Amino acid sequence: MYYFSISISNGGLKDRPEFEKFVMAHAPINTFVKSASYLMHISAFTMIRDMILKNTESLFRTTPGFRTAISKAIGPKLAILR
Repeated sequence: MYYFSISISNGGLKDRPEFEKFVMAHAPINTFVKSASYLMHISAFTMIRDMILKNTESLFRTTPGFRTAISKAIGPKLAILR
């Protein structure tokens, strides 16, 4: 398991291109999203959302995590943790 302390906004990811390189080098990955994941539904956070959708094999989320529409893109690889 890896933990990163970075801004996942589009601007933050542009400032840290090594993060995307790391994710792509380890893809497919398992992703866990939690409370602030709602941010990925606004335009300032599209890069992280797209990176997750492109590189995730299994997505784990807490109940208030990813919206259902995005979750459907992941399909049966989604686990909801309560």
